[in-house]
Amino acid sequence: MAPHVRWSHEASFEPVAHSASEARDFVCLHLTQHDLLHMVEDLRLVVSELVTNAVTHARTSVTVTLQELPFCVMLTVHEHPPARRSGVIERAGDTGGRGLAIVEQVSSEWGVSPGVDGDKSVWASFDLKPALISSDSAFASASRRRLP
Repeated sequence: MAPHVRWSHEASFEPVAHSASEARDFVCLHLTQHDLLHMVEDLRLVVSELVTNAVTHARTSVTVTLQELPFCVMLTVHEHPPARRSGVIERAGDTGGRGLAIVEQVSSEWGVSPGVDGDKSVWASFDLKPALISSDSAFASASRRRLP
């Protein structure tokens, strides 16, 4: 483990429908172990999207890595090289295809790192500090009220 990595957990999943659910459980377990409960929902959502994409489109096994770095938690979904291309053709009327927009919305940063053997890793980082309360939130509104 690199010196800047505080902790790291890894699990592999087969290209089957229930892998996204198992990956969500994996993320929840380890974030809970490290007292990062405020990050659970965003990371569960993103790992679900990334594993679902890999299983649906690449049809390969994946390895999910969850790491804490000095300023963020890094989630990486590594798609192993497929035995052969899936031949999946996406059509304009398909109901999927919104996963990466969700990843972009809830993560701090994300990207794709291509491998050398037809594999790739999709990663997303999440700031360690909890998000600041927006001025539109119920708590912020209540705190602006003046007492009589």
